[in-house]
Amino acid sequence: MVCDGALFSGAVSFLGVECAATASFQKARFLQPALLEDNIGTLPNEIGRTVPADFTGASFGHLNAPGAVFCGAASFNNLKCTADAVFKGARFGRSEAEEGFCPVG
Repeated sequence: MVCDGALFSGAVSFLGVECAATASFQKARFLQPALLEDNIGTLPNEIGRTVPADFTGASFGHLNAPGAVFCGAASFNNLKCTADAVFKGARFGRSEAEEGFCPVG
């Protein structure tokens, strides 16, 4: 799965996906401006369901995400990798004012 440089401008879910090969998200951007405006990173109707970038229960042979940008909440609960997971230079933030790299709605 190659998503290098991809722009996800809404919520994205890889919930339970299984990929024995490399999943690559190098310099991908996970943005959800509406989710950045509240205090917990989720819209009221999504509480308990998902977060903007949801990798819960996913399984990858290798996860490559150097330079990726995650704005808002990201879930990696129960993520499994049979090899390395690389997040070198990845950024996790909530808002432009706080981190300087996430757009504000």
